[in-house]
Amino acid sequence: MCDFEHNVQLSNVKHGESFNYSIVLLKGELTNPCCTGKLQIVAVNNRPVPFSCAVAEKDEGNVLGKQEVSQKFRVLLRLTVGENVYEVQYCKVKICITLTYTAPDTSFTVVPLYIICKGHSGRYQSHEPDCVNDSAHACRKITLAIELLQCLYAEKLHEHGYGRKTFTLESCCKPFHSALEWDRSTTMTEAELWHQFATELVQSKRYDLERVKVVAFLSSTHFEGITDGDYSYENIRRKTTGHAALGGGGLALFGTGCLYTWPSSLEAVCAAFTSQQPVDCAILLDDSNYRRTYGGCFATTLGSVCHEMGHTFDLGHTPDSSIMGDGFDALDNVFVGYHGANGPKRIIHTKPPGLAGKLTQLKRPGDVLRQRLDAKQNDGVFFAPVSALTLRYHRWFNHAQKCLPSGSMHFDSVARTVTCSSGGAKIALAELRSTDNGMMHKCWTFPEGQTQPSVFTLPKLANMQHLTLFVIDTNGNILKANLNSISSAQIYKIKITVPDRSRWIARHECDGKTSYHFTPVQRTVQIQSDCACVRAMSEESVETTNATTPAAVCEAKILFRQLKPFPVIDENNNFKIETDHFLESSNQIIDAIACFGKLFSPIVRDMRQNVQKIAVKYKQNETMFKYLEDLILKDKDGNDNPFDTVTDGLLWLKRAFEMMEQFFRNLLQDETCSEQVKPHLKKAYEECLLPYHGFVAQKAFQLLHIYLPSRSSLLGTSESNMDNLQALGEFLVLFRANLNHLNEFYTKHDLHRTYKA
Repeated sequence: MCDFEHNVQLSNVKHGESFNYSIVLLKGELTNPCCTGKLQIVAVNNRPVPFSCAVAEKDEGNVLGKQEVSQKFRVLLRLTVGENVYEVQYCKVKICITLTYTAPDTSFTVVPLYIICKGHSGRYQSHEPDCVNDSAHACRKITLAIELLQCLYAEKLHEHGYGRKTFTLESCCKPFHSALEWDRSTTMTEAELWHQFATELVQSKRYDLERVKVVAFLSSTHFEGITDGDYSYENIRRKTTGHAALGGGGLALFGTGCLYTWPSSLEAVCAAFTSQQPVDCAILLDDSNYRRTYGGCFATTLGSVCHEMGHTFDLGHTPDSSIMGDGFDALDNVFVGYHGANGPKRIIHTKPPGLAGKLTQLKRPGDVLRQRLDAKQNDGVFFAPVSALTLRYHRWFNHAQKCLPSGSMHFDSVARTVTCSSGGAKIALAELRSTDNGMMHKCWTFPEGQTQPSVFTLPKLANMQHLTLFVIDTNGNILKANLNSISSAQIYKIKITVPDRSRWIARHECDGKTSYHFTPVQRTVQIQSDCACVRAMSEESVETTNATTPAAVCEAKILFRQLKPFPVIDENNNFKIETDHFLESSNQIIDAIACFGKLFSPIVRDMRQNVQKIAVKYKQNETMFKYLEDLILKDKDGNDNPFDTVTDGLLWLKRAFEMMEQFFRNLLQDETCSEQVKPHLKKAYEECLLPYHGFVAQKAFQLLHIYLPSRSSLLGTSESNMDNLQALGEFLVLFRANLNHLNEFYTKHDLHRTYKA
């Protein structure tokens, strides 16, 4: 007989609570566990109870003078419709709890699908002994996974104080037979696959995509295996076909390369998350954020599904460690608690530029900060407040809505004003996101309990042409407006004098935004529009003044004519590089690269630090170190370590500059003038920096290169950037000459090093 005094407490649910989803998470604490004790969930009517349990390491402490040992636990439990009465038992102790499951009545649902291309068997790739990797087994795994995410969304919104709101699953996962040939699918990118299947879903008319979000998994994902010893994420992706992790609109699409690690029954979930079984990369795909375990693959891939589903629910990226930031790899912590490292952090720079990013601010936590700290201390997985607020009002998360929300919102681009038109709705959130990658830049929140406006005016901010305005109201209406139209539009003004007893009619022949102001006393009409084709007419003769056509303005992020060229290397400077001139040009091109966005701050910071190393050395003796080569040779010969930090710093700066020079040259030579510049940077990276980067650095670049601005954002639109392109070509001549000279110098003096960062 056990002599321990046990106690079992549940911390996140209360007796009599109701749920609108079937799998619930119980979190609790067990006091003074014994060797023979085992946590059990038993139904009062003795029917079988499917559940999965994870128990943390023992934690010893002193409570009221008594030594106590406690263990935290988490239980995943499946409810049936109606009232469920359970006993949580441990050794001699048991507590009773009643939980009610009410199936939601809503028209807005989520449908999981298993896509099978024409000519494919429908069997997902798995280890050889797996003889149950057919479509039926895959559908069971996918259904369970989406049910787990129902639970996760509910718990995370509950932690924000919004109740256990979550999406509704319309049905279990079903096969969807695509008309796309299997062989063709292996040659397509994930974006092409997404568009292909989105088109097929629309044409099939099987689902009302105004009310259904589809989460689809492609059966034919295939990994050919690693045989060259390169286990980097980039190499794994190169050897994988039919892979996707892309969500937006009404479709989130995923590959099934790691479906072999997913459980097919609730009882196996916690064991699947904590599995340390190593992945055999010679035959199986490893997408675990470098954990190389079955549990790591399950956590990362399910986290990816959670993240991309967030995009279908209109969530943007957030620059933090949240689910919509870089924190979804740790998704397993929600269900089993923290049980070890989750791999390297996905690099997303969050500090503001300038002095503010260098200061430590000590402040008392407000409600938002306190919520975030609570979430991090809980299990480290959370939605940022802006994401949670969006979900709180989103129509897929409000089960009372059976029809489209009433009312609408209108955006006046001239006045920069959003107005709720009717339906009694108020504005809950306004957010500025990068048009290219959906990253949040700035937001204004109006939570319930505070004054919620029906009109919101966007402040005048710099560089809005690359941003999209996102607004959601309390009825779930959503407005998205590309701000390029108000940032780069050319405004035309016309003043018309209208004779007495006449009426005027204004019309324009395009979709521009136009405003009118009529002054009765002077009988004048002032017309302001962003389109040049505005015409004013009167039933009688009127006097008009022609609109002045402004000159085209280059709206590029980088104006190369304004950058100081790198120094000329000739007999006038002894065929050497002037240090001061080189430092000034380096700082200017780094400033230009900084405009790529906040996510590139780590790269920019590294380059600045390497420039600073050279500048500090130069300031020690500007006469002796007038030329860069003399500075390096003195650095090399004047120290016990012949390869000093300055020499190393210039080497890494040169490599980064070589990548950027090659990137800009690729842009210049692209005859198609494609807006997609990612391939150009990827090619430059592979040629210039990849040979010197280790796994973590490669992973960091893979994330950063996703968030590149477009070609026209960097160089300007085709109508206005001809001079900028010419200036770029001229700038690259001396840029490349300096880099070639440094390469020859480092080779001559044996200064090259090939260690990896």
